[in-house]
Order: sequence, then structure tokens, then C-alpha cells
Amino acid sequence: MYKFRSEKEREYFRWMCRMFNEGILDPEFATQTHEDYIAKIASGRVVALFDSDWDYQDAEKVLKADGKYGSTYAGLPLTMDKDTKCAALMYQGLTTGTGVGITASCKDPVAAIKFIDYICSDEGQVLNKWGIEGVNYLLDEEGHRYRTEEEVKYASEDTDYQKKTGVGFHNYPYPTYGDGILDPGGSTYTTTSKEAVMKEYNEEEKAACEAWGVELLVDMFPQADEFETPDYPPLWALVKPMEFDEIADKLDEVSWSSLITCITGSEADFDANYDAMLAELEKTGMSEAEQMLNDIIAEKAALVQ
Repeated sequence: MYKFRSEKEREYFRWMCRMFNEGILDPEFATQTHEDYIAKIASGRVVALFDSDWDYQDAEKVLKADGKYGSTYAGLPLTMDKDTKCAALMYQGLTTGTGVGITASCKDPVAAIKFIDYICSDEGQVLNKWGIEGVNYLLDEEGHRYRTEEEVKYASEDTDYQKKTGVGFHNYPYPTYGDGILDPGGSTYTTTSKEAVMKEYNEEEKAACEAWGVELLVDMFPQADEFETPDYPPLWALVKPMEFDEIADKLDEVSWSSLITCITGSEADFDANYDAMLAELEKTGMSEAEQMLNDIIAEKAALVQ
């Protein structure tokens, strides 16, 4: 189903329309640049947002550097109704939509392959994720890696931390272990472990955990074991035919401009505006695109089933 055909999507944008008309939604939401958006968040004036943390984390680093921890954010598992679980932590299966390539003009492809091999090694993973021993991390009495308070502060507040130190600079698109995976020495490959996260929480995050009665902020969300793994990978990771992408691009063009009209129009006109958008989407090939995607999903699911 094309996302905006969903009745829950309709209700979400109806809510957005109400927020706009009540003066709560940023009136520049559709015209500001991403830089404008980040600057507003970094100013500490944005009360709430609907976004992935990786998209606004640079703004949070500015807030933390200014000591404005109370203006940073904690995710909440909000859904359209009580029967819907927020699936933010659901394991979606192996994603293989992206990868690493070596150009035909590469002067030393053997060296390039050796570099990729090194990145995948235990030593390479630790160097990429933690940095240099004695510089970016230390070892405790049990030989486990840890970061000093100064290093944690540096990493959480400096937007150029990765560029300056190299730590995490090669996370993408190279293969990498996920959070919580242990190396042969018993240390996590990444700096994100339950113990490290709890220790590195600032005073506002600790207060939030105490108020909510949880150990970690993500404990507020339905956990991964509450969901079944789908029989197909995330749709964004699927390789789709050019014909589908061409239709999907046109659908997004229609929906982007139409949704602005739906949100900025009066609440009384919302349904008429939304229905007009759906009619235009149907003319643009919405049903055809849905069928193409359903066929691709069915083919992927059949391989598993």
C-alpha cells in the first residue's frame, strides 16, 4: 500500500493540520532548509520533533556543548492508537541493499581489498569503533575497553569528532558489528553497551529514566523480541525495477505538494484536500506501483517460506 493511502496516515496529517492551525507546528516546516531546521533545534527552541536521531544529532551536540541538556530529546513510542505497537526496535532481517564497490580505474585493487579485509577484522573493527588505545580509550583491570568522561564529552559534543579522530568515520558503508556484540576478549565491538550507556547518561537522561522507572531510555519502547521477523527485508533495501522508481518519484512529487495544502488549509477542508490528493495519485500510477511492489515482496517471501 502506498503510504498515503493508509487511513492512519490520513489521521496523522489531519492532526498536523490541526497543529498548524493552532500555531503549534512550525509555520516554516515546508520551506526551511535542513540547515535552518538544525539551527532551530540547536537554539533550544524546538519543543518536540518527529525524526530519526541520526538526522538531528549534530544539533543535540551543540545543545550539550552549551549545557542545555534539558533541551535535548528522548524518544517516545507514540502510535496512532493503543492497538499499534511502535516498531522502532523491531529486527527487520538482513539488509543487503547497499555495499562496497571498487572502481575499474582503481590503481591498486589488491590494496583496496586488503583495506576492506582489515576493516572487517577484529583489530579494524576496534580501531574504527573505539579509536587508539591510550588516546581514545583505556583498558580496565579485566582488559575491557572504556572511555574517559572527557572522551565521552568530546564525542557527544563536537560535531566534527569523527573527522578529527577517525573514530566511527568508516562506519558506512563498510561491514560492521552491531551494538552489544562481544569480541573474543569480552568487550563490545562498539562503544554502545548497556553499561556504557547508563554510565554516560547526563543528569537529564538519568532523571528521565528514574521518573519513567526504566534503566535505559529505549526500555520505553516495545522490545525486539515482541515482534516477528518479516519474511522479506526492509522495502528501502530492495532492488526495484526502474519502472517502479519512476512512478514512485512522481507519486512523491504529487504527495509532497498536496500534503502541504492539506496541512496548511483549514480543518474543514482537510478531507476534501486529502481526497483530491488520492485521486491525483491514482492518476499518477499508485495502484500500478503497489502491484509491482507486492509482486517483488511475494517473490522474496517465497524464498523464505
